[in-house]
Amino acid sequence: MTADPRITVSYRFSHPPASPEAIKAIIEKLRQRAIELGLRQVSELVALLTEQDILASRYGSQPIQPFAVVYFGAALFDSDLAEFGLCKLPVEIEVGGATIPFGVDEWTWGGTIRTRDVKTLSELFDFAAGLGLWASMTFAGMTISCFRGANGTVEYDQEWLQTPEDF
Repeated sequence: MTADPRITVSYRFSHPPASPEAIKAIIEKLRQRAIELGLRQVSELVALLTEQDILASRYGSQPIQPFAVVYFGAALFDSDLAEFGLCKLPVEIEVGGATIPFGVDEWTWGGTIRTRDVKTLSELFDFAAGLGLWASMTFAGMTISCFRGANGTVEYDQEWLQTPEDF
């Protein structure tokens, strides 16, 4: 029996406040790029933009329902299907008659994928940053973030987890 050579990559996307239609257009461009990069089983775009759409979806049974969800599914050559997109959650919720802060004003998304093909995944994330998304992936004790900087070009940040002194 051989060990699985794939690594687990956790990823996150975020985008500043924008209209659901603007987010839909951005995620459709990201979906098209996934096809160009050769990702497999790329699904159609799922755009849940109304309360009725949310209630009829798997998100309708969640305790805190999003306002909108836009995503697509895709797989790398050696991975299971993963979902890539953005979700708009409420910034405050009511609990026991009191309004409390919850979430952020940004569109967000997170997931994990097991793959050896970090190169293709990073190319997809680089493209996402060019579209105005903040994208990050964490694997092997390191987080790599990419985002569009003030001058409009894609910038990168790399952060290593600290190793304990007694390791």
